[in-house]
Parts: sequence; structure tokens; C-alpha cells
Amino acid sequence: MADMRLRVPAALLALLCAAPQAQAQWRFTPEISVSETYSDNPGLQRREDAHGQWITAINPSFDVRYTGPRLQLNGSTQWSYYRYSRDDSGTRSNILQYQGTAKATVIDELLFVDASAGRAPRSLSAFGPQLNDNPYAVANSNEVNTWSVSPYLRRRFGPTADLTARYTIDKVDAGENAVGSSQGNTVDLGLASGSIFRTLGWGLSYRRQEIDADGAGSTSAQNALANLSMRVSRTLSLTATGGYDKYEYDANGGGPTQGSNWSAGFDWTPSSRTRLQLAGGRHFFGNTWDLSAVHRSRRSVWNIQYNDEIVNSRDQFLRSNEADITAMVDAMFRPQIRNPIRRAEAVAAYIQDNGLTNALRGYTPYFANRFIRQKGFNATVVFNGPRADLALAASNNRRTLLTPSGTAPVIPVDGIERIDDNVQLGTLSAIGNYRITPRSSAQASLTFGRSRSLTTDIVDHNQSLRVGLTRQFAQRLSGTLEARHVRGSSDVVGGRKYHENAITAALTMQFTAR
Repeated sequence: MADMRLRVPAALLALLCAAPQAQAQWRFTPEISVSETYSDNPGLQRREDAHGQWITAINPSFDVRYTGPRLQLNGSTQWSYYRYSRDDSGTRSNILQYQGTAKATVIDELLFVDASAGRAPRSLSAFGPQLNDNPYAVANSNEVNTWSVSPYLRRRFGPTADLTARYTIDKVDAGENAVGSSQGNTVDLGLASGSIFRTLGWGLSYRRQEIDADGAGSTSAQNALANLSMRVSRTLSLTATGGYDKYEYDANGGGPTQGSNWSAGFDWTPSSRTRLQLAGGRHFFGNTWDLSAVHRSRRSVWNIQYNDEIVNSRDQFLRSNEADITAMVDAMFRPQIRNPIRRAEAVAAYIQDNGLTNALRGYTPYFANRFIRQKGFNATVVFNGPRADLALAASNNRRTLLTPSGTAPVIPVDGIERIDDNVQLGTLSAIGNYRITPRSSAQASLTFGRSRSLTTDIVDHNQSLRVGLTRQFAQRLSGTLEARHVRGSSDVVGGRKYHENAITAALTMQFTAR
């Protein structure tokens, strides 16, 4: 496995060197931020254990982007170093985070490779302090490393059909102190109708995934699906699917969980700015509904999603939540910025300047390393005005365990096991940005979260409020002043209450190297 991890970057580097440099575009943007914070509870400890102190932080980082005829690279890395004026118990001294993706064309119109790697802290449980509360506390968190390599073939049989065959190998490493690591091997096959089928479209797909997890044995999942769509008008199509699912667990009490599935619905696209998809059906675990509604106007983007599906946390660790936010903001910028490279830069700057990654937090994956049925509702809207922007998000997710209880390690929360087996999570988030002058802006964000264990009926609440000012002193020098208030409470054994009040002043210098 180590050899493979070395060979893949080497192969991508070879492709990069072989690409015609005259047609390639490089962008490397280093940055450094220095901040001073006073917090009355940086470790988010119980109120009786909290104490205030000063925290000095140094955060060097860089973004890299490469666009060539055969290779595209996108990546970002940030190191954070913290120095405390008093006791640093319950806090971290440093952290490294990175996220990178690569897309390579090996053989034109036939063979391609996707790759990704990432490192970030994740919540251990849906209960207790959460990662968006502050960057210092180590309570209820663990760092997760992920990587994925996915070669695939894509063949077009004229206007009749398109074939895709993909193999993915990936790994999620949560360290020895959490749930260990797991490695996945996945095969995806798909055959879809071509452009000749204007009225009646069809598709066939098959997926097999095998997961080998430390301390949990092996699990596998197989999903076969056939789909049909019939266009009844220029804007409306009827849809139907049918298939079979099978899940197997290598553990005491484990065995196949399987059954057929079907669904029927419609796809309505009245304009290029609006699309509504709705389907209802049944799987072996019960009746299901799926909804997707997207509307884009000149000043706003609306997105409503409801899904009823089987998930596991390791797949969600491999899939960044930021991708959904990026797609939403990209849709908002598309009418104004046609060039995809310039639009991607504008979208990244917009997300960073407005703190959307943290503010629009809905469901956050945590360490429930099993197959889970998730009913998830997520709604987001972004308003973009001449001087003010507003982003709102709401989510409600209900997760029920499908995997037998003996098939995965258990992380107890304050001595309570199985607290995360069956959970309902709800969040409300809002963030606003007002441009006072061309160089100055004010920001505010508010988040409410609620977690309830359906197994033990334990309830956890957390809220956060942030207000800040940003000033652009020079083209690449900016300053930020932010105040925050965080609080949380839980019904976990003995009760748990914490709060934090903090104020931060930061300077950020950005450099550009091409």
C-alpha cells in the first residue's frame, strides 16, 4: 500500500511534466496570518473549570491551482501554531489541515484518473463541544487523514450509449485513539443512453464496495439499479427506477441485509434557472422520498434537498461538505463571470471572506463507523446585494443504525455507550456581510444546534454568535477584529454546561507567486 501511495503522486507528476507548459496556468498563493485572542474558556471546559488567558496564533498557509491540457490540480494547506499565556490543558498546540484534488487525462476520451487527499479534525460524537465552536479545544475531536485514487474508463459508443467503469481505492485513518483506520475498494459500472434517445432515456449501474476496518472486520455493499426517463414535454420528464441492494457484515450477529427497491417521480425544468426533482418509492428498510429543488436568480440561489439513503461516516469524510457550498455560490456567480478559472477564484474568495464554510454548517459527520439510514433535509439560500450579503441554512437529519451493534468499535461519551447509534440532528445558521466602504466590511453569524439521542433520549444544545470587522489596509494586507460567544449544554451524565467569550485581532498578509 505504501508503494501505491508513492507511485500515484509520481505518475501525476510525470503527467504534469509532460504537459505543454505554454498552455498551462499556474497559481500559487502563500499567506500568513498572525492573531492575538483573549478567551475566558479556550478549552470549552465545564464552567467551574474554565479560566481566561491570552492566545497567540501563527497561521501560515498556501493555495495552489494548476490548469493544463492533461492535468488539473487544486489544493490548500494551513498550519496553525498556538501559544498560551497560562495552562494549555484541554487545548491543542498546533494543527495541520490540507485538502487537495487532482484530475488527469491519461488517454484522450478513454482513460482518466481522479485523486484526492485531506487532513482535518472531526467530531467524535454528536454530543458535546463541536468543531465550529473554537479552533483550540480538543474535547470531542480527533484528526482524520483521508486519501483516494480512482482511475476510470469512459467510452462513448457513438450517439447510442456511454460506458463508465471506475475503480476506487481509499483510506480513512482516524488514529489509534478513535476508531482506527479503514480501507475501501469500490467498483462502479454504468451504462447510459446516448443522445439518440431523445424521448426515452435509460441507464444501468452496478456498485460493489468492500471495507476492511480495524477492530470491525469486513463489510460489503452491492447496489444494482436500472432507471428510465420519458420526456412528456419540453420541460417535464417522468422517471422510474428499480434495483436490488445487499449489505453484509463480518461480525457476530452480522449477516446479509438485502432487498429490492423501486421509485417513481418526475423531473421538471421550467427554465435554465429552476429545476425540481421529486421521487417516491420503497427500499428493504421502508418507504423513501427524494427531493431536489434549485432556483437561481440574479441576486440569490435557493437550494432544498431531502434524501433518504444508507450512508456511513467514512464515505462522508472522503466527501468534503465544502463542495456543496462551492457549487451553490458558483451558481450565483455564473451569470456575472463566464470564465471558469476567474469564477473559481471569485467563489473561493467569497466563501473565505464571508466564512461560509463554518457558518453554513448543517449535518457534520462524526465517528459512527457503520451503515446508517439517514433521512436528511437541508435548505440553503444565499442573497447577494450591491452592498450586503446574507446566507441562511437549515437542516434536520435523522440517523438510525442498520449495522448490528457488534460490527464496529464504540466510543462512549461520558461513560454512555451507543449514544450515537440513533440520533436526530438539527441546525439553523445565518451569516451576514455588509460592505461599509470598498475596503471595510462588517460580518455577523449566528448558529443554533440540537442533538437528540433516540436511544437514550439525551439532548444536547449549542449556540454560537460572532460579530466582526474586516479592513483591507493594502492590496494584500488585511486586518480582522472579531468577538464571539459560544455556549452549550447537555443531558449527559451529571449534566455538562460550557461557555466561551473571546475577542480576536488578526493581521493577514497574502503573497502571489506564479
